[in-house]
Amino acid sequence: MSGHERKRLSYSEYLRLPELLRLQAQQSDEHDELQFIVVHQTYELWFKLMLHEVPHAAGLLLGGEVAAANRTLGRVLEILRLLVQQTAVLESMSPWQFHKFRAFLAPGSGFQSEQFRRLEILSGLRDPGYLKMAVEGSHPHLGEELQKPSLNDALRHALAAVDPDPEEALVKVYTRPDAHPDLHTLCEALTQYDELIQKWRFSHALMAERMIGRGVVGTGGSSGVAYLESTVRLRFFPDLWAVRGRLSKEADAIY
Repeated sequence: MSGHERKRLSYSEYLRLPELLRLQAQQSDEHDELQFIVVHQTYELWFKLMLHEVPHAAGLLLGGEVAAANRTLGRVLEILRLLVQQTAVLESMSPWQFHKFRAFLAPGSGFQSEQFRRLEILSGLRDPGYLKMAVEGSHPHLGEELQKPSLNDALRHALAAVDPDPEEALVKVYTRPDAHPDLHTLCEALTQYDELIQKWRFSHALMAERMIGRGVVGTGGSSGVAYLESTVRLRFFPDLWAVRGRLSKEADAIY
């Protein structure tokens, strides 16, 4: 079918809205369950877009196209800001309103989000204990993602053009940003990437404590708030955080 013969779609048809709007199926009659479903489905849609953009950015970096990767990462950062903001919608619900339909979630849990696990791995998460829990738990096939280059791998590849040692390369990029403008922008964007993920994790932990309290088993059988708080320490781009101490020492020596 040629372009001239292509069916002209309406807004509703293009977005497949009838199908989409049938997917918010409540398991109870509780009023607030709908917003819970909508917010979490929206999270999954944003994760889908990030899984489209993050490997693309990594591919651009591996191909030496740093400026193009920065443009893609700009979109990813805006998505992450939205993820943080969406927590406020969940917090508009009182703890008792949540408990009135929480039992219908069992044994479901956000921990089971395969898309977010894939995103963590493709971003650069390589914590052995954490991955063992995720891969051997809900998603045994996630180990396949470990064979693909991560965004952190792509960052190190891009930095190798400055110096084969990542720490030395970062010192040069940060102390001479005018000589490496695209790489400096990249490093700050990925630092923001990590920071926004941690803000989202921390907001999620606070929201969980606000809803179910401490010492309560989380939905799906996790340790609840304690588990969520433990994830805040994770970093996708550890080199970008480790170099901060080196830069402080460099500055002290000069100034």
